[in-house]
Amino acid sequence: MNAAGRPESKSTTRTAPLWAGAALVLLAPFFAAFRSGGYYQDTQLLIGTAAFALLAVVAVTAPWPPLPRGLPLAAVAALVGYGVWTGLSTGWARILDVAVHDTDRIAAYVAVFVLALAAMREPRVRRLAPEVLLVGILVVCLYALAGRLLPHLVHERVNSVRLSQPLTYWNGLGMFAGFGVLLGIAAAGDRTRPRLWRSLACAAAVPCGLAMYLTLSRGALASVVAGLVLCVALRRGRATLVAAACALVPTIGLAVILVAFPDVVSSYAGKTSERASQGAAFLPIAAAATAAAGLAFARLTRSPLARGRSPLGSRARTAVAIAVVPCVLVAAIWIAGTGTEKSKLPSSAARIASVETARGHYWRVALGAFGRHPVNGVGSGSFMAEWRQRRGHDQPALDAHSIYLETLAELGIVGGLLLLAFLGTLIAGIARAVRATPRNPTLIAAVAVLGAFAVHLALDWDWEMPAVSLVPLILAAAVLQPRRVD
Repeated sequence: MNAAGRPESKSTTRTAPLWAGAALVLLAPFFAAFRSGGYYQDTQLLIGTAAFALLAVVAVTAPWPPLPRGLPLAAVAALVGYGVWTGLSTGWARILDVAVHDTDRIAAYVAVFVLALAAMREPRVRRLAPEVLLVGILVVCLYALAGRLLPHLVHERVNSVRLSQPLTYWNGLGMFAGFGVLLGIAAAGDRTRPRLWRSLACAAAVPCGLAMYLTLSRGALASVVAGLVLCVALRRGRATLVAAACALVPTIGLAVILVAFPDVVSSYAGKTSERASQGAAFLPIAAAATAAAGLAFARLTRSPLARGRSPLGSRARTAVAIAVVPCVLVAAIWIAGTGTEKSKLPSSAARIASVETARGHYWRVALGAFGRHPVNGVGSGSFMAEWRQRRGHDQPALDAHSIYLETLAELGIVGGLLLLAFLGTLIAGIARAVRATPRNPTLIAAVAVLGAFAVHLALDWDWEMPAVSLVPLILAAAVLQPRRVD
């Protein structure tokens, strides 16, 4: 081997652990997705153990230091602190095994997040991360749709009219599929990619959007709207707006057409043969709409419409990007907090337009617990005990359906400040990255997903579903990198 080849071989050897770590973190959400969303402790222990083991290898063999300094280390410290405080709360938690489970979950998140920070130092990993995540989300969504449209071929346990498998929770699957919509549109709007890949990414957003619709998750819909606005605002060109139109128009059309296929949307108690016949009839329509989205985008990318600049100026786009998440978050909380409170909500497609909600029940109990125990909270996992004591006659509830309020209720001000510190480092990292590399495609995809996740965290218990939470955590690791030359 010549002298020029030796350093290259050495460099490849030193970065091999980073690629191994990248493979683990990028596959972890989909491993969790097919294991009940990773909700149970055995899956979390598997992911956490594998991540910690690879971290040890990276620390010994990869280029030193394994983690970038500054904001990445601050984010790790805040997340570790949040996990440690959660573990300490087992000393005063009312349900010990749940508090221990919460601690184990955060430990797994820390391991994956730290490993992702190390792996994302490799520019090629950062470049590939959104694409790999999009492909994985698409596979899960296609499987979920197959369970609904082809029940005689894909046998899944159906326990609700709302699409929930394989994650087992409809709102979690809704947000997971919503990430696919955002990643597909963001990839389609990236003019540095080949036209074929961009068209395929645009087409991939359609089945993801259809899966999200079939979950009938209003929170996921609001969150994706926030993410889409962020994605469009951060891009200077009109290609992302064109991609959004090409993907969303067929998806909305499919939602309308589904009125003629009631068993696909709202029947799970009938005969499998009836559901299978309607699903088989709807499947070619869905496939045609998906293909139409990709073909329309491929055609439009050749026109001046997709090559022009955004009609909004730089300051206007910045203002929209800054305001969209708080505005959507406030609107969603206001609607959920002031809507007609009911313990049992409609499970038909009419649910999408309904303002009936149960969130206000949960949030008031959480705020009451925080008011009685403001410093350290009632202990991790103890919201369910508070609920049984205060409102248990309504219906069972394990979570406050908002990580922000649940953290205050269970971990008090200390836990709230640690969570705020973690989120603050992510916001600071996003602001720094937008200033440094505003056109970075990975950054735009990551910000869209993180913005959507920030909204949905206020409305549901995604934090306890690793399949959902790991996707934004991985993309956050890409955003926090101090230098992005890709």
